[in-house]
Amino acid sequence: MKKSKLVRLTRKWHRYLGVILGVQFLLWTIGGLYFSWTNIGEIRGDHLKNEKPNLPKLSSYIAPSDFLNHHIEEKDSLLSLELTTILKTPIYRIEFLSEGKKKSRTN
Repeated sequence: MKKSKLVRLTRKWHRYLGVILGVQFLLWTIGGLYFSWTNIGEIRGDHLKNEKPNLPKLSSYIAPSDFLNHHIEEKDSLLSLELTTILKTPIYRIEFLSEGKKKSRTN
């Protein structure tokens, strides 16, 4: 009697596992079909990426040379200068070498 009870229990578990795996394979197939038929740009999220901000048209920008003269010394070596916005406020971001060390400033 023990053997027949074990056989029934095994068949029952086998049936449930088969249903669970079958549902998983079905969902996997549906997901694969969706991704193969959908535009790859939408899947990658290209439409969600932020565009580069437009700088506001103000006449209050200072010249980059004035900014550099005020923030770095002549012995320093300029690596990069970038004009960007933070919360719609224009700022300069510079990176430079000073005494062999890489430094940065934002204003």
